Amino acid sequence: MAARNALLKYLRVEARPAAVGNTRRLIGAAFTQVFRRHFSEEVRGSFLDKSEVTDRVINCVKNFQKVDPSKVTPNAHFQNDLGLD
Repeated sequence: MAARNALLKYLRVEARPAAVGNTRRLIGAAFTQVFRRHFSEEVRGSFLDKSEVTDRVINCVKNFQKVDPSKVTPNAHFQNDLGLD
């Protein structure tokens, strides 16, 4: 324990606050580039609408072995209605 404390005292360095204004500007620019890149108009048009996703999920769940297909609805609860966990 004494060796640890001595080592920590030896390795201490002065901590000074960084230039906050420059860092924020750089981080803001990085987020702006990510936002432009991933949320452009071209990408936005390629997503499925909610009804298509709902239909696909319902068809998938109906094919589970332990599920009664007649009980599968958009509002069915996995545990209470379908017996899944």
